[in-house]
Amino acid sequence: MAKSYYEDGLPYEDQSQLRAAIRSPWKKALAWYVNKSFNGGVCDLNRHVRRYFEPNPSATVLDVGTGDGDQFLWWAQQIGATRLHAMDAIPNRHQDRIQTTLTALDEAWPYADRFFDVVISSQNIEHIIDTPLYMKECLRVLKPGGYAIIMTENLASWANIGATVMGWMPFSFSNMFGYPLGNRLIWHEGLPKEDFTKFYERKLWGCLGHQRLFTPLALRQLGEHYGFRFEAAFGSAYLPLWGVLSEWFSRLDTTHAHFIGVKLRKPEDAAPHPGAL
Repeated sequence: MAKSYYEDGLPYEDQSQLRAAIRSPWKKALAWYVNKSFNGGVCDLNRHVRRYFEPNPSATVLDVGTGDGDQFLWWAQQIGATRLHAMDAIPNRHQDRIQTTLTALDEAWPYADRFFDVVISSQNIEHIIDTPLYMKECLRVLKPGGYAIIMTENLASWANIGATVMGWMPFSFSNMFGYPLGNRLIWHEGLPKEDFTKFYERKLWGCLGHQRLFTPLALRQLGEHYGFRFEAAFGSAYLPLWGVLSEWFSRLDTTHAHFIGVKLRKPEDAAPHPGAL
């Protein structure tokens, strides 16, 4: 999918060519709305999270599930960091600037203890099967006093609640197998998509779609259970609104925003987690 950029350099997925392939007028209108509200909300979250980063030119930063790497580089500019590491099942396009390890995210992380100052996890914890291992590894690789930013979709968003009331799958749970399932308002159903057979054959279940969903409270408690100290929660995309209204309400009521994030700090005196689930 093509990439475009805002004036401040923030990248976003340009789905205009995909939307142009739609024949149904009502689905064209739905795609326009989703671009304004859902995709616009992702961009708002990616820009809003800047205020939770701490400027530190000497920081060593890990981005988990980095994708093509464009968003990671934009965030790294906000931190001022150049010691950049990425972990993903697929390569990114910035190998000259990002030291990348290709691995499944459900496995033990191939990094030394207390190696990173910052861990960024954006829109991937919902793809993870072994969430306990994921959280233990996140804590392990952080230096004492380091922090993690975890962002995901919100099970308790008004959009997901509304879909469930209608008897449909929540929007955030309608893509578990690489194709739309159980929701009548998926605008891209039937359009050409990437062949996910390679992920199925390699048993990379998370690459097929979402496997877990959380609420802001659940993310906070998950972090605290594995030894983090909770510092902040934030959100974006207050569906069905978009634009300024969406931004304003999602700040006022993070609990029901569609995209959520938390900032978790590793305590200075953190001991290894005993291994309990």
